[in-house]
Amino acid sequence: MKSASLPMTLKTNELTLFGIKFKQKVSKPRIGRLLVFIFSLLTFWACPKPEPIIEPPRDTTIHLELIDTWTTSVTLKISVEDTTEAWNFALSRNGSIVHEGFVDKADTVLVDEGLGVATDYSYSAYFIENANIKDSSLTITTTTMDTTSHDFTWTIDTLGTYGGRLNDVHIVNEDDIWVVGQIIMDDPDSSWNGTGTETFNAAHWDGIEWEMIKISNGTAEAKAIHYFSEDDIWSTYGGYPAYWDGNEWKWYHLHSMGIDAGIITSIWGTSSDNMYFVGYNGGIVHYDGANFTIMESGTDVNLREVHGSIDRNTDELTVWATGWGDSNLYNSPGVLLKYVSSIGWQKIIDQKATPFDVSYRNLLSSVFSISSDEIMITANSSVYNLHTSEESYYFTNFLNFSYAFIYDIAGNSKADLMIAGDYVNLWHYNGFSWFNYADLNNDESMLISVDIKDNVAVAVGSDWTHGYRAIVYKGTRQN
Repeated sequence: MKSASLPMTLKTNELTLFGIKFKQKVSKPRIGRLLVFIFSLLTFWACPKPEPIIEPPRDTTIHLELIDTWTTSVTLKISVEDTTEAWNFALSRNGSIVHEGFVDKADTVLVDEGLGVATDYSYSAYFIENANIKDSSLTITTTTMDTTSHDFTWTIDTLGTYGGRLNDVHIVNEDDIWVVGQIIMDDPDSSWNGTGTETFNAAHWDGIEWEMIKISNGTAEAKAIHYFSEDDIWSTYGGYPAYWDGNEWKWYHLHSMGIDAGIITSIWGTSSDNMYFVGYNGGIVHYDGANFTIMESGTDVNLREVHGSIDRNTDELTVWATGWGDSNLYNSPGVLLKYVSSIGWQKIIDQKATPFDVSYRNLLSSVFSISSDEIMITANSSVYNLHTSEESYYFTNFLNFSYAFIYDIAGNSKADLMIAGDYVNLWHYNGFSWFNYADLNNDESMLISVDIKDNVAVAVGSDWTHGYRAIVYKGTRQN
């Protein structure tokens, strides 16, 4: 680097800089300091200037994803690709801003509520910076679900004589219904075992009459049924899984395989090559089509029901199980377990009365999986809606009444749910409201299991009026 020459003349009492004369006496020390300053200034001007440091622009690409659509709400996820800084967003519905927010992570999930039933909506998300829109997402359109009808007409069938009850039901269609449990039929000539009665474990409705079925020649109750086709059916008898291949029932003696799963209470699976059996003392057994394997549940609480679903986007399997202990109902620990195929079984609830914060609400009796991240669970006399995300769980009290225990919940969708419980309490949720079929209420009966398929609902249990008899409530939707 070359220094520029100074256009300067120095005399005793005169200093000329850049053609400007200073008419005063300047001492040599002061002149020296001034020259240093001028030299530095000219050096700064003459040297090449460094390029300014400019940070690359943020990737403000904003994404909008539809998570779920209900009758009066839509759940959406908004995300950006660059999360090094907090960011602001706005959400428009049908062209008008309806939500604004501040986010300090990669994404946020929000629920847009108060919508109309069966109504079309369009949504866009906007990245906001300094009160200005910097980017917008693609527009998403969706239609809220319609409500379903509460209008069911019910008939009641009593199967057999005293001593029976039904524990589970599966509807194929209105003319093809399966129930399991214990059905005691009169045996006038005592040809079966000399007692004057005969025990059956299941029954099938063909649209005209009930056919009694023996899963086993014993007298123990069948606890559960899971139906794939007429020649592909699973049931349980005590601690033994049973399989119908269209010709005969085959029994699997788990104890002889070294598996102690206690009494099996519920079964669910995606196929006969992927079955889950849950039962007492936290027992969970998986069947892969060839082998039964005990699974570590992490609890010794008696499990009551298992249900699952497959994620429509990732195909990942999620299975849920509920239960409670028996020693003291008021202090019995309830449990909710979640199984994800890539992780294993996890405890979601494993303590008294939590998260319900009301005593005697810890008896988790049933679970219905809507999707991999949303379920309905029943606890005592309440129904709860559980949403999950990667970091947390959100509970909503969906229904609560104090006079009857709820045993089971089932549904066509979350806008078409049915629950059953003590005193023939049958409730239907249509996506907007609950309806109780109060004219069916009976202090002398209990309903243990319920199923709903299209416009047919069936609940089963026991009628106490005449010494406990198996009972079936069949409902047909009128519109």
